[in-house]
Amino acid sequence: MWKPVEAPGEWLVFLQRKDIKGLPIMEAKKKYMQEQLLFEAYENNLNTVNTVNTTTSAPAAAAAGGGGQRKFKYGAQYKLTYRGTGDAPQKAGVYDRVAISDLKRYWYDNFFSEKGGFSVPPPSIPYNIGSDYFFIKSNVDGMGPGVVSLITWGSLGRGRQRGQWTYSEYNSTGGGIPIVCTEYYNKWLNGFGFGSSNLNTPAGKWKINSFGGVKYCVITPDPYELTEVKPVKPGTLPETIDFARNDREDVVHDGEYSRNGVDGNGNPKWTRIYTDPRGGSTTITLYYSTDCGGWKVDQEGSRLNCSLMIKAGSTVEEGPLGTYTSPDNTTLPPGTITYTATEPTPPPKGSLTVTGGGSSDTIYIGTYIKDPSSGTGQDAVYIREDNALEIHYVPLCAMWRIDSTSPLGKIVCSTWTGNPTGTSPLGTYQLSTVKAPATGIYTVTQN
Repeated sequence: MWKPVEAPGEWLVFLQRKDIKGLPIMEAKKKYMQEQLLFEAYENNLNTVNTVNTTTSAPAAAAAGGGGQRKFKYGAQYKLTYRGTGDAPQKAGVYDRVAISDLKRYWYDNFFSEKGGFSVPPPSIPYNIGSDYFFIKSNVDGMGPGVVSLITWGSLGRGRQRGQWTYSEYNSTGGGIPIVCTEYYNKWLNGFGFGSSNLNTPAGKWKINSFGGVKYCVITPDPYELTEVKPVKPGTLPETIDFARNDREDVVHDGEYSRNGVDGNGNPKWTRIYTDPRGGSTTITLYYSTDCGGWKVDQEGSRLNCSLMIKAGSTVEEGPLGTYTSPDNTTLPPGTITYTATEPTPPPKGSLTVTGGGSSDTIYIGTYIKDPSSGTGQDAVYIREDNALEIHYVPLCAMWRIDSTSPLGKIVCSTWTGNPTGTSPLGTYQLSTVKAPATGIYTVTQN
């Protein structure tokens, strides 16, 4: 048998011990960490022996939420997304996986300073969270310092008995919370929100409580979803990315972005050149903004605005593909504009067929054959069999178009709207001005 090893206890109590009192703070901290690590090693040895002695009962214990969680390969990060109206930044975001055995070390590394002590006090029962792993997010982006969220198996103080992933939150300031609700803050909360009951993964649908009201503490369970953040494997990042506004055309930002080295932080970036019809050009960059905490599309050298065209809460590892948002202040009430970044569809290898939306659409229909002297991607040109029309990409308009092959034809960007903007000409084309009985909508498909 091992000689029992006692935990050093709470930091402030530890400082009052006779053998510690009077020591320089750095030496006291060093002794605290040594005793803590020794205690954790003792605990781990006991757990190992107990695991060996209870092998036959392990499956039942795991099913009840007790132990054995290390056999599950939890993701390194999970992203909590708010599915209601508005936003809840103090809860939504990316949560990092931390082993429960590293809980105190994690707290000292992240929330302790020699001058100010703990900016966020540790959980009141640090060894009874009820999980071999927990997931944590420091909500400095939403509520300021002193706010921390935990996702654990069971809830604080209940151990493993509940058998459900739970959300708990600590707010050391209680700022902005109605006075009658402060009893729910300024301490660790139990059962603040509940999610998946599957021990294999915390991912799934969540109901997390919100507190509101002026005179009374109104509790509202809001809808959330937790998904695993799967890192992009090295070498799988696309060389080009199609970026397009979803509701209508954005000639400045829509188009194809090409891989263009790395930024100052060593992260990959993609760029495109926007040519202004009135003269001049601007480099638009798709990059990871550490200041804004997400992938973002912006003009190089422009004033940083973290609300514009951003994949909020995203990580470098998950890559730039996905949905980006911007505020829409042109409507009442103000809404949200969405963009989508996708990997380009491979360009067609054969001829193209253009069909109209109605029997009267005969102007642009027909078979278009690739000009062998043209390039690939947006440099490809497809000519109709009568040599009168061609499908080509126009950088000035940032879209694919169907135009006359005559060199005398003048290109007016407003003629077409909503046409494909990436490397592939396939898709729906629409004339801005339509004369009856034609519908003005055409479809380009590959033969």
